[in-house]
Amino acid sequence: MHRSSLTLLAALLASACTTSSIQVGHRVVFDAGEKLGGCAVGDLSPDAGKEIAVVASSGALRVIGEEGGQWSAVEVGRASGEMIQVAVGNVWPGVGADELVAVGMASGDEDSGGEGAVFVAGYDPQQGRYRMRPVFTDRALVHAVAVADLDPDHPGAEALVGGFSLDLNLLRFAPGGAPTAEKIGTTPAPAKGMVPFKSGVAVACNDGSLVLVERGPGGWTTRVPFRAPAGLARLATRGDLILAAADDGGLWLIDGERGKLLHDEELKLRGAVLADFDPGSQGLEAITAGYGGDVTLLRDKGTTPWQGERLYRSRAGLHHLAMGELMAGAEGPELVTVGYAGEVVVIFRRD
Repeated sequence: MHRSSLTLLAALLASACTTSSIQVGHRVVFDAGEKLGGCAVGDLSPDAGKEIAVVASSGALRVIGEEGGQWSAVEVGRASGEMIQVAVGNVWPGVGADELVAVGMASGDEDSGGEGAVFVAGYDPQQGRYRMRPVFTDRALVHAVAVADLDPDHPGAEALVGGFSLDLNLLRFAPGGAPTAEKIGTTPAPAKGMVPFKSGVAVACNDGSLVLVERGPGGWTTRVPFRAPAGLARLATRGDLILAAADDGGLWLIDGERGKLLHDEELKLRGAVLADFDPGSQGLEAITAGYGGDVTLLRDKGTTPWQGERLYRSRAGLHHLAMGELMAGAEGPELVTVGYAGEVVVIFRRD
């Protein structure tokens, strides 16, 4: 008899015999002095470990990394308008490291109207520096991006972008040439966030729709298996599960067509991570952040909402949350959060 992955997850987490309260620390590794819209973790330099990519309201694209216990930041390019979100992946085959794909406005800020734009920056080993270039322009703000190997017939990874034009455009890249764009579908409302999901992409829309973009024998399809009562903005996935942060402060765990409200805040949520961050607590935890300034870890103890523990509080609203192995000598993975304070904050376990 089929049992849903939500039921299996609940049974697994409820079987934990102890309640763990982890010790965490945080470090501000960079202060941009301006609103930071998004962050991502990837191997952006071939000569170092994983770094943090961040995008800013000024259009600045930056890469931040640690070496020998010291953090440094480099501006790898400056877009012509405000950049909202960023994803990383190997979209330029043969370069040897990941690239960052930033989305936002072609000019002005996100409220100014006009065209949206996509920029790609990557490290060029022949020139010994990062280079950036514009790769796509849309009719309106591009607010969401996901990078994954979505086309197995094409080398490297591809980027799916969407936003306020409602179009879903798949960008394929070549090392020395201009990328090609293919419209593969539309969303029922503006796309606010995306993540790779199975062999396709999950899209969060501001009418509450969760859109699954999938490729079948007849081509690309879109479907809406779940709709929340408020707009969705950020997503995370693990196996068959999707974690969705919403505009009304709700955090949803979605399995197929069913959703469970794990957590609720007064202000908008803008972070979603679904991972085993606490090794002392069996199973996965959900982690979120939002306009209230808190980064909150949630554990399933057999009740709803899930049990929450604040890991960090910012002096201003938070706009994104990511996770990755960043700090040499620390027990990873670490969390990264950015927002209106302009600070890039790394949260780490003190084991």
